Amino acid sequence: MEQEINTNVVTEQTVSQQATVEATQEQQKPAEPEYENCSYSKLGVYEDCPFKFKLRYIDKHYVNSDSIATKFGTAAHHAEESIANCIKAGQQVNYPAIKAQYLIDMTKLQGKYYTTWYDLDKTNRTYEQKKWLYLDQMIHKLEYLLSIRPSLRVIGAEVPIRYVHNNKYLFKGSIDRVLYDDVLKKYIIMDIKSWPTINGKGDELITSLQFAVYTRAFAAANKISESDIICYYDLPFDVNTEINPEFGLPGIYQSGTKGFMKRAFAKIDKILTAIENKEFTPKTGKLCHWCEFCPTNPNQTEEGKRLCPYYCLWTNQNPTFEVANKFTTLDEYEEINAQYYGIQGGER
Repeated sequence: MEQEINTNVVTEQTVSQQATVEATQEQQKPAEPEYENCSYSKLGVYEDCPFKFKLRYIDKHYVNSDSIATKFGTAAHHAEESIANCIKAGQQVNYPAIKAQYLIDMTKLQGKYYTTWYDLDKTNRTYEQKKWLYLDQMIHKLEYLLSIRPSLRVIGAEVPIRYVHNNKYLFKGSIDRVLYDDVLKKYIIMDIKSWPTINGKGDELITSLQFAVYTRAFAAANKISESDIICYYDLPFDVNTEINPEFGLPGIYQSGTKGFMKRAFAKIDKILTAIENKEFTPKTGKLCHWCEFCPTNPNQTEEGKRLCPYYCLWTNQNPTFEVANKFTTLDEYEEINAQYYGIQGGER
């Protein structure tokens, strides 16, 4: 009589042996280098104010600095992501559900920031007005774009990117929207901004650090040439109603003039070198008003207080560029900060 084989035992042994082999192979793999996390937004903070960069990223004073502008833009990003994913999947966009969720987000935001909800921005519009602009018109922008330019198709929304710079700095993030043009044979990277106007954003249109990182990372991940990518900003709240002739819609702006990749990475290297050299001289201006470390910020939290005595006095009600308690070196900072806030850390 043929002896039966205990297949259960054999299977368990095989699995055990396979697991041992895989574990051994995993141990033999060279460890991935430990990179320093970086991002274009970090570099942007350094450009705005090197001392703010130091407080946040070197001294680890992580403060919840969410603002009404940030939250307002995030709600639109979520809606746009849902719309793009529906289109990519070939599904009908459920606008009633997306609009309902957007209104819920807006109601929460209005309740939290009720004191500034009806403040006029630089284009003389309130958040309430921009909310209805988006709901009534701009929420349909992507679908309309695809209908009038059928060569475009959605590749993805919130597409993750990963790029190691100089074998030291790791850039990670996600691209808001990626399209492909079957006629031009080009990928289109779009970043959605809640800016009320493109005015004053010349640097972003000429040499965007953000788009430089996106382009390099996306090209490397997909094994394509960087020249096969075109970058655009999409401004759903843009006050300018002038039609972009290329897309037949307002609020779309190409970014990155000729040679911008070379310029952008030269700028990135310059900033990284300055950080490595501990160059943290503060820079003041009207942006101080929204800084989490500035006393004039109406939404400043306790964690951000008593850390920076040098700031611009500009506010919406008092648009002055006078400054308080100027310092340029870290030694001066220690002395002035102690004098201004008191040795015990209490405000005067």
